[in-house]
Amino acid sequence: MQLDTPNPAMQDEHRQAAVLKFPSRPAVFSELVAGLTDAFDLGSGEHSGHTLRTCVLGMNLGRNICPSQEWMNELYYALLLKDVGTTSNTVDICERMGMEEHLCRQALRVFDWTKITWPQIRFVFRHSFRDRSWPSRLKPIFRLLRNRRLVWQSARPRAVTSELIARKVARSEATIDAIRCVDERWDGSGGPAGLKKHEIPLMAQTCSIAQTLESLDTLLGRDEAVRIIEARSGTWFDPGLVALVIIMHEEGTLWNGADTPDLMREVISRDPDPDSIACDYDAFENICSAFADMIDAKSHYTFMHSQNVAMLTEAIARQMHLPEDQITSLRRAALLHDIGMLGISNAIMDKEGPLTQQQWSSVREHAQHSYNLLCKVRGFEDIARIARDHHERLDGSGYPQGLTAADIDLPTRILSVADVYDAICSPRPYRNNLEPDTVLRIMETLTPHLLDADCVAALKNILMQAKHFNIVP
Repeated sequence: MQLDTPNPAMQDEHRQAAVLKFPSRPAVFSELVAGLTDAFDLGSGEHSGHTLRTCVLGMNLGRNICPSQEWMNELYYALLLKDVGTTSNTVDICERMGMEEHLCRQALRVFDWTKITWPQIRFVFRHSFRDRSWPSRLKPIFRLLRNRRLVWQSARPRAVTSELIARKVARSEATIDAIRCVDERWDGSGGPAGLKKHEIPLMAQTCSIAQTLESLDTLLGRDEAVRIIEARSGTWFDPGLVALVIIMHEEGTLWNGADTPDLMREVISRDPDPDSIACDYDAFENICSAFADMIDAKSHYTFMHSQNVAMLTEAIARQMHLPEDQITSLRRAALLHDIGMLGISNAIMDKEGPLTQQQWSSVREHAQHSYNLLCKVRGFEDIARIARDHHERLDGSGYPQGLTAADIDLPTRILSVADVYDAICSPRPYRNNLEPDTVLRIMETLTPHLLDADCVAALKNILMQAKHFNIVP
């Protein structure tokens, strides 16, 4: 294969159109993390604002548990990052329960799966395995209702992935322990390790009761939420923590700040030590990489996709001699470009066979979801725009806006080429992975009407050089 030389004149034209800037930094690290928590909510099937409200409730409780600033700071990040590994068990738990992600999370929070209740039975018969005929539904439904270890089974993969991802962001072992143990239960019925009573870190117990309170409040109201918490004293929760919840609820202090219109500002104001983690270059890189891991963990078929696209994007950008600050921002955009996929059902992502028109419409929405999520972080405006536009095509046939060549700048074109290459290379439910030479031949048929010819040429050069050194992806 002959090495291709990018057209310098075309590069200059593209550079004039490029407006990617090195992002300004949020004032504190907590602003960066809090700004992306809607991604956790999207990925875990929770409603928007769940993580932020959980943080507020947990910090309200924390002030009455341990006034130490260090402990409160560790608790603060445990509350914000508790769901960082949730996407890793989505496929498994949805298969076990036969429901969409948001219904699975709702069922796990509302019902005690160590015993069977009539409300639980009604919920399961209403929502589980609805894609099957009645006779074929009965066996998996009864198996689900008899499963006393459902929480433990769902907690194991989540805990492993959460720890791996959290280590990229959190600096404290106490915070990481709390994230790993958030699904443990006071009576030992939780997971991943089946810890009981005081074997469970107090910080993990605080996160667990705060997130359950928030979910129950949203679904059933505050009085009913506290009643259920009280009923689970000694089973799910530490009786001492439950007593504190009841006292604070009666005093009216438990829910302080949970109803504020600007939850983001409220949560940032609760940061006990804003200077404890520097909001510097490494912090930006670590948080982007952590979220990329969370995105890629959602499906077997997206494993390492964001990381691979980031690597290729940076290599193409360097081949085309982009300025260093643009390369940095473009790499971050590549790591986060599919963050909106967290809102796409695994039933669609892992479907064997062609998608329906309605399912394709859902998939296409992920680009706008990415933009909406990333725009919440100060300094990520250009990153958000590129993430939204990476499915645009030069002839106007792309989505979500149907942009044409005149409106697609060079950084976006680079990300598009890297994304297409890795997507075609990777295995899918309906086919195996393809070899790089085959992928490049396919991409050449998409050039120049869909993909930028100079970017594809740069990619070919990179892959030829890699092949020479026997490191073809």
